Amino acid sequence: MSTNLQFDQIRLPPECETLRQDVRAFLADEIANGTFDPHRPGQGDSHDRAFSKRIGAKGWIGMTWPKNTAATNVVSSNATL
Repeated sequence: MSTNLQFDQIRLPPECETLRQDVRAFLADEIANGTFDPHRPGQGDSHDRAFSKRIGAKGWIGMTWPKNTAATNVVSSNATL
């Protein structure tokens, strides 16, 4: 017996689409500059502090933390992008 499952397309709110575009543009710039390789994230035990700082400067660290814990106003649903 086989069943074909079909799901409705997910439509994200405009602020999620904006965040998605911002993240993709950021990563495209990082890749173009040679500061991020999507095929080798983390590279073992290495940690790129400068890359993390650039992400933090965008406000993309701790996006799902409660507002009283993190200095961010990003909606938690955006963090799944």
